[in-house]
Amino acid sequence: MTLTKHTILNSRTRGRWALGAAAAVALGITIGMTSALHATSTQQRPQLAATSSLPASFADLVDYASPSVVAIRTMGPAKTVSALQLPPGLPFAEQFRRYFEYHGRGAGPVQGAGSGFIIDADGLIVTNHHVIENAKEIMVVLSDGQELKASVKGIDKHTDLALLSVEADKPLQAVSFGDSDAARVGDWVVAVGSPFGLGGSFTAGIISARGRDIQSGPYDDFFQIDAPINRGNSGGALFNTAGEVVGVNTAIFSPNGGNVGIGFAVPSNQAAAVIADLKQTGQVARGWLGVTIQAMGSELAQSLGLDDTDGALVASVGKISPAEKAGLRPGDVIRTIEGESLTSTRDVTREIAEAGAGETVKLGIWRKGESVTVDVELGQRPGDDRQLAELSPSHADTQALGLTLEPLKPGSDPQAGVLITDVQAGSEAAARQLRPGMVIRMVEGEAVESPQAIANLLSNAKAAGKRSIWMLVESETRRGFVALPVG
Repeated sequence: MTLTKHTILNSRTRGRWALGAAAAVALGITIGMTSALHATSTQQRPQLAATSSLPASFADLVDYASPSVVAIRTMGPAKTVSALQLPPGLPFAEQFRRYFEYHGRGAGPVQGAGSGFIIDADGLIVTNHHVIENAKEIMVVLSDGQELKASVKGIDKHTDLALLSVEADKPLQAVSFGDSDAARVGDWVVAVGSPFGLGGSFTAGIISARGRDIQSGPYDDFFQIDAPINRGNSGGALFNTAGEVVGVNTAIFSPNGGNVGIGFAVPSNQAAAVIADLKQTGQVARGWLGVTIQAMGSELAQSLGLDDTDGALVASVGKISPAEKAGLRPGDVIRTIEGESLTSTRDVTREIAEAGAGETVKLGIWRKGESVTVDVELGQRPGDDRQLAELSPSHADTQALGLTLEPLKPGSDPQAGVLITDVQAGSEAAARQLRPGMVIRMVEGEAVESPQAIANLLSNAKAAGKRSIWMLVESETRRGFVALPVG
């Protein structure tokens, strides 16, 4: 390949935000060396499909899908339109956007435009929740230009999906969900929608990756695609070459607000399950365990006696929750669900949610150096509101682990704990972002009520030859486990 000036400039442009390193070009390899490398290679080249079997045209797919694709117009307050909200500190967070085309000025009413697709001849339409969020009026525009007023049948903020209903004077042409689990990275896909208000636009590309977590919600499991999609494509369908919907286009990565070849779609299997619940009850009845979980670093995993960081560490157990009834405790590590190994907190969240309310699941738990099995009857996920007890400021000079500690004032907090009043600059505690005002609830699995109790547990850990101890720390905004070196 000859690198032209144009190619180099494009590579430099991409290099500003590319996640991988650029490939190097090596020169001067002799024929003998090349032959030797070829002779020692045992990897077999895959048998790729012949060029003649690749789509020569997507015209038949366009003809089939066009009547089922709709444009969505909304009228609502200015706050209807917003960027995709992501946690602080996420690289390029400002460049992940919900691509929602809108027109309006100031704080007055805003007219928005998105996309959707028909899944039922009686007038059921799938779109994104953020397309219709806070809308005072929703209009669906069919492919023949007919406009129908829509009502909201159900929404699910966690997956950013919504189900609309319209009444038409004749049956509408619907499309069906395909099996997204069968879709492979490299498969052709066609995205359909109304970018920038231009209805019925089709673009083709491939699935670039699976299982993307862009931290937009607790159940992120996106397809990454390179089919060009832009503002206004939100809620549109992603088709495979068989004419099945394998995804719902939802977000893009964009440094400039336009398409750069990185888009994200909710896989159809996830979308179909959500839409089925919305169709039946208007809401999604996810399974609820009632715990706060966190990921483990290698140091924290080692302090718990684990050789790897798989699973999720239970940071807290909710009162009157399924987890409390089943006997789960802070410090437990959820390693398996129904015998299936878990590699991340996201796996735990998704598996529990998909199990459904009322189901009994078998959890494989690591607890104080032993593997135990716990059966839990899941509840239905309630609201996410959670209140923490107010913490009182204090002063003292008890030093442990680079921390100044004192007991909580009587009556200031219903739970056991020790208050952090100062953190030594440059200490391991400071590096792990421990701050004054935080409360240490538990050390090495034991509830603590005094600085002396923490000192005793630290002494025991040293005597046992442990290199670090773990503690449960809580602030007004978060609760989680931290491992601190004992040396």
